[in-house]
Amino acid sequence: MLCYAHFSDLELADLLKGKDEGAFTDIYNRYWAVLYCHARRLLLDDEEAEDLTQEVFLTLLNRSGDLELSSRCLVTCIRFRAIRFLIISITIR
Repeated sequence: MLCYAHFSDLELADLLKGKDEGAFTDIYNRYWAVLYCHARRLLLDDEEAEDLTQEVFLTLLNRSGDLELSSRCLVTCIRFRAIRFLIISITIR
């Protein structure tokens, strides 16, 4: 069994492109709290922040061959989704 903790983000991204579940798990463990905190700070809602964070990871899993993996990319993705959610929420009201 590989010890993914020693891999860089770039190495994990390459493994993820090959559908390596361990690589995905390590990425999830590395970044879940960071992404959740960003979403929570923008949305001020625990449940919505959790939902958006899960969506980002599902997108990463489903489109791993298309996406760049970096902390900056993931934070930008969560920020974009949170802002989009807020805009939709305001227009629905």
